[in-house]
Amino acid sequence: MIMTIIAATIAALMIFLTPSQGSALSTNTITVIMLAISSILFLVGAFIRTMTWASLQKVEQNLTPRVIEFFQKDKYLQTSTLVIFAFPIISVFLTYAINDLNFGRPIFWFALWSLLLGIALDTTLQLIDRSTNYLNPFSVVNYISKHTTFSDDKSVFNSIDSLSEISTKAVNQTLPSLSVTSIENLQKICKNYLLNAKAASSNPEIVSYTLFYLYDKLEYLFDKALESHTEPVCDKLITTMGKFAVYTASYDITLACFPIHFLGRFAKKAQKANMDNVSEKGTCTLLEVGKIFVKDIDLQYLDIKELFFSINQHMEEIAKANFQKNKKTNIAILSQPFHDLKDVFKHEKVATHTDTPIIVKDIERIINQFEQLELIMNKIPSVEIPEEEDKS
Repeated sequence: MIMTIIAATIAALMIFLTPSQGSALSTNTITVIMLAISSILFLVGAFIRTMTWASLQKVEQNLTPRVIEFFQKDKYLQTSTLVIFAFPIISVFLTYAINDLNFGRPIFWFALWSLLLGIALDTTLQLIDRSTNYLNPFSVVNYISKHTTFSDDKSVFNSIDSLSEISTKAVNQTLPSLSVTSIENLQKICKNYLLNAKAASSNPEIVSYTLFYLYDKLEYLFDKALESHTEPVCDKLITTMGKFAVYTASYDITLACFPIHFLGRFAKKAQKANMDNVSEKGTCTLLEVGKIFVKDIDLQYLDIKELFFSINQHMEEIAKANFQKNKKTNIAILSQPFHDLKDVFKHEKVATHTDTPIIVKDIERIINQFEQLELIMNKIPSVEIPEEEDKS
């Protein structure tokens, strides 16, 4: 835009300040300038396209094959390229008008050409900026998310494939920030997809299939992150499954059990891999998800037993596995999340719910088990093994 404004200013000065009898520049000089600059601009445009295409080959290997597909379908790039390549043709026509048509003063044609040159230069700069976006992994990730058509199942699947592929390759290349950014965009896609599905009354079977397809991709990614001990990615996937549980509960409460199942599975896998921080994050996320269900979702006429039984089960399994790994773990710390979850059901929105007594009874069962375990552990005398004296 800046070059266009500058060119327009120069063109206006040419018209108003050039004497009507003639100009300091001859017709031949004007013609040479126009043809030379337009030819250079044409070569620059061709060079940009060639270099971008060569660079995209490497980006395709490091990110996803769909990068080139996005580049080819970008209408803005197509229009910009057309403007740049059309400019030399227009320049040839204007030189013909100056030399052979003898219509109007040559300086008017040159001023018009100067204005078009400013537009062409701005277009070239924007073409460079737009092309380099396809070479930036973070820009590609945001582009995929932004251009997902949620009413088109194929578009949603393509976006899931592309972002999960980018995230997995980022883990393999030790680029956790790129992987986390890809996961965040998958969150947005899932949220907007479910909102669109609810508004459009989409087929529930297709929605369920799409969600399971997404969960499978994320489990594969979690396994890869676990192998490489990429903790930020594992942490992000734990919280992501928690958010998916909230999104699906807003769409259909019966679908919320599945992301909770994957969340618990992720936490237990991390526990076995000695990534205790990730495992603890799983317990905290399960607890927070339970709180959000109660406070933000209308559960009054819904069957919520299976949903909270699933949360209880996974929290219980994680807590027991923690104790088995370390018998010196403070049992009060292990049981505290269950006390917090029990307190949630004192909330006015679920205090009178028909399923509340059953759920609370299940939570109390788990709490009682830990209390009994604490009593037993307190009765076991601690045995200190004396250290052997250094005889040397």
